[in-house]
Amino acid sequence: MKHEAYPLCLEVLTSAAPLGEEIFTMTDRKDHSVCETWAFPCPHPLNKGTYLYAKIGLHHGRLHINLFSLHVDLSGKLVSAIRTYLKSKK
Repeated sequence: MKHEAYPLCLEVLTSAAPLGEEIFTMTDRKDHSVCETWAFPCPHPLNKGTYLYAKIGLHHGRLHINLFSLHVDLSGKLVSAIRTYLKSKK
């Protein structure tokens, strides 16, 4: 449910050093301004072995989150890229 997605995103965003990627050219639904948009993996609340792909936009630099997307990460590309990045840091 939509109302449960926001607390999940906030939990991940307030955890230690969340990793993700910036997505360019996403616009706000209400005023069509360009949002600072980030995609990041979230642990699935019901299936610990599965990641969700979350995409949020910060509206006008304020702590007002537009939830663009939250779904099962079927491609696994983002999680794979993060794992590769973390291995390169060792």
